[in-house]
Amino acid sequence: MHCLVHDKLNAEECLLSAVYAPARKNQKDAFWKHLYHLHNSIDKPWCIMGDFNEMLNVSEKIGGTPLTPSKVQRLNDFLHYSNSFDATVQGRLLLGKNF
Repeated sequence: MHCLVHDKLNAEECLLSAVYAPARKNQKDAFWKHLYHLHNSIDKPWCIMGDFNEMLNVSEKIGGTPLTPSKVQRLNDFLHYSNSFDATVQGRLLLGKNF
């Protein structure tokens, strides 16, 4: 889902996207390919939020089968490619800086 946010006071716009990425391995490649395509076609500041069904670090995994470093690669690669960052979320509070 995408939404164009317009700041009337400063006459600026940004795109806000909410995602729920697929959890199934066979659907992930298409999702990430689409996200890269979107990034390359958007010419405004862009905030993406939601559930990417990926982790940035193997240390984030609690319980279950341990993650391997390769399983955290997709999100890290996209953040690097798009010159973006992960805003830390704690409960219902967003602890990041300006987007």
